[in-house]
Amino acid sequence: MEINKISLQIATHKLLKPDMIKISKYYWLISFICIIISVASIFHSCDRHTVYHIAKSLPEKGWNKQDTLYFVKTMSDSFKIYELSIDIRSKSDFPYRNLPILFSCRLPDKSFIRDTINVALSDPKGNWLGKGWGGLYQLSHTVGHLQMKKPGIYVFKIAYLLPDKKISGISDIGIRLQK
Repeated sequence: MEINKISLQIATHKLLKPDMIKISKYYWLISFICIIISVASIFHSCDRHTVYHIAKSLPEKGWNKQDTLYFVKTMSDSFKIYELSIDIRSKSDFPYRNLPILFSCRLPDKSFIRDTINVALSDPKGNWLGKGWGGLYQLSHTVGHLQMKKPGIYVFKIAYLLPDKKISGISDIGIRLQK
């Protein structure tokens, strides 16, 4: 009698095994989908929110030294910290590896922030940095964090610091502010 109970339990276990495998497959599929959705939502929540992005096209004949680029943004938020980036679209005929830039920002209280930024456009071997193909490359250079202490008008200025009176090979320059 004892042997029959054991064989009956083994037989019952064998009969349930295929159903358990089906449940197990669905369980893993549902678990996998939940994990993917969770990871995607985490990455989405970590994505920086762009509050200002503008680019200015430069003349095809070249960028004159006296032509400072101005970007004006009215900010209504105060005490917010933003990540500031300069976006540069360059051509493969740009004659230098780096683009030294004089960057300044006039704050609403009329004070200034100034910095010299040396943006590397190619590596020492001459390979262009950034993304692109066909002789046109786009590079985003993070300048740093900027705290907007007061609401008001912020004026950003960009000028190049190369000795040339005119440079060619830069097609667009822009700025980006992200939360």
